[in-house]
Amino acid sequence: MVRFKYALPVLGISICLIEIGYPIFIWIKKARFLWLVCILAMHAAIGLTMGMYLFAFVMIILNLAAFGVGMKVPFIGNLAGGSGSFSRSSNAPRDASGWGCHAVFVSPEPCAKAEDPRKDR
Repeated sequence: MVRFKYALPVLGISICLIEIGYPIFIWIKKARFLWLVCILAMHAAIGLTMGMYLFAFVMIILNLAAFGVGMKVPFIGNLAGGSGSFSRSSNAPRDASGWGCHAVFVSPEPCAKAEDPRKDR
């Protein structure tokens, strides 16, 4: 620990700044990816260094579920897959709203009978 006597205070202050800024910067779209990476790295470090594996795993899963789905990651693409937050197949049958298989399950008709509204165009 003596070898890191200058690095540990800097690391501790940076962790405090990340935690304090989290509720603000996670909602800013341009800062969200960087802040999410910092939070995930922090929780991974907590799990590895303090032995709090379950806590770290749960926090990583919750952060990814809340802010990671649908995020466009540089060099990787969209984490959720597809072109938006709801992906759908281009050749799937669609109902009147444009979504296949009646997303809200209102109609008793099976999805196979749904007509493609784009046929008329």
